[in-house]
Amino acid sequence: VKDIAINEKDLLWLAGLIDGDGCFRFLQKPDGTFLTCSIVVKMVDEDVVQRAAALFSSSVSCIKSQNIKHKNIFCTRLLGHNSVSLMKLLYP
Repeated sequence: VKDIAINEKDLLWLAGLIDGDGCFRFLQKPDGTFLTCSIVVKMVDEDVVQRAAALFSSSVSCIKSQNIKHKNIFCTRLLGHNSVSLMKLLYP
């Protein structure tokens, strides 16, 4: 994505990751007009999110836990046309 070819092994890995710890997001205005879409992966395993971010060519953000008993959450996103392209590749 972003002119980076994703091989089949990485595509299958991403499909499983997104199915378990990710989502497709679609943003619309109240009148139904489409604004944008994204693919989001959010989890506590930083190394896994880093790998997804590398495939997305995106950065990783950290959401610090307010409770010392809870782990920090790491997040990466693929936005706009690139997310649509990847969604089309993932569609069975």
